[in-house]
Amino acid sequence: SLVILSSAIFVSAQQTKVAAPPQFTKAELLAFSDVKAVLSAINKEKDYSTYAVRNYNLTTTVTNADKTTTVLSEMGPGGAWSEKQKAMIEKSAKKGNTFTLENIMLFQVGEKGPVKVDQPNVSFSIKE
Repeated sequence: SLVILSSAIFVSAQQTKVAAPPQFTKAELLAFSDVKAVLSAINKEKDYSTYAVRNYNLTTTVTNADKTTTVLSEMGPGGAWSEKQKAMIEKSAKKGNTFTLENIMLFQVGEKGPVKVDQPNVSFSIKE
């Protein structure tokens, strides 16, 4: 019964293990042409080419000199990095820092007009 108990604990621990967020370098992140390219790199099994991004927020948390934290958030209309978002990435993309794409308004473009697609928030971290 000790073997069964220990294997049950091991299986439970493996199931609760959370996958690490995808990682990119600052250069890789800035090289993505748009949010669909980032989503495609993260969700390799999904094709985003037929989708349109209307709006989204890019957020990250930075630590200030006084050790307090501040959440930075920049809205990006149209799915491409805005100049403010590029500046935020340039300044805040340090090893271990996490960025999140939030409130992504993603639409499937079809014959009967655009249809909203549910897209959960996506987080990724900086690896260099």
